[in-house]
Amino acid sequence: MGHMEQVFEVSEPTVAYYMPHHGVLRPDSKSAPLRTVFDASCATSTGESLNSVLSNGGVIQDELFAILLRFRKNGIGLISDIKKMFRMIFINESQRDLLRIVWKESIDDSIKTCKMNRVVYGTTCAPYLAQRVLKQLVMDDGHNYPLAASAVSSDMYMDDLLTGAADIYSAKQLKEQLIALFRRGGMQWGTSAFFLFLNRFKMLRNEQ
Repeated sequence: MGHMEQVFEVSEPTVAYYMPHHGVLRPDSKSAPLRTVFDASCATSTGESLNSVLSNGGVIQDELFAILLRFRKNGIGLISDIKKMFRMIFINESQRDLLRIVWKESIDDSIKTCKMNRVVYGTTCAPYLAQRVLKQLVMDDGHNYPLAASAVSSDMYMDDLLTGAADIYSAKQLKEQLIALFRRGGMQWGTSAFFLFLNRFKMLRNEQ
């Protein structure tokens, strides 16, 4: 899927970082029974790690409490996520030598040097990059999908979406636009679910 590529150059670049990594077995998981964990906080001989020199980019998403409050106000709730969100985002080629790893296909295979092409979970800036890509997606293509653009701008928490609409027809329209918008960004819509909210407070307010 192009997540990483082998490095064939013999000489080392001026700036590079090698991330330690290990596998975590999760036999009960159907989607990822074996997950690779990268340690970008491992210090080098200089005493610095990749994470220690990276900027985290700041927080550009709304607080979860505010998202939950808005979610609860909907007549129909819609919950979903983006599949493997970090792995859908390419890293600029000039920065990939900072995401190097050593790799063996098998015990008897020779050690290879590879570099990651996509955002790596565990790097300080990964959450910011994911959210910034979504904002750019809305700026680039949101005008074609206004319902989805509004939801992505205000109702995303990392790769999770908690949004909704007044009725089931509007909720289905929203879902279709979200799928189309994410597809424009090369992202896959995950499992979704609709919820019917019986909002007593809203009903009482309407009766007054």
